[in-house]
Amino acid sequence: MLTPPKKQIKVEQDNRALWYNRAVKRELMEILACPVCRGELELTVEKEDEQEIVAGSLYCPKCHQRYPIVAAIPNLLPPAQGG
Repeated sequence: MLTPPKKQIKVEQDNRALWYNRAVKRELMEILACPVCRGELELTVEKEDEQEIVAGSLYCPKCHQRYPIVAAIPNLLPPAQGG
């Protein structure tokens, strides 16, 4: 039996549809990588609740890119695509 997908938000950019999971959780840090150079990301938490990181940022020390987390949604679009 299939389980329903987690809540997702559709983000349209440059006529493409990208799907992101609604919540940023600490456990995801093990699998997240910089979309520019595939380097490891460092997490900075500004606000967190019991289940997710609500506000903060992800930073790549390898290529010096920062990706904001706003309303628990990470913006992992590369800078040239509106990130």
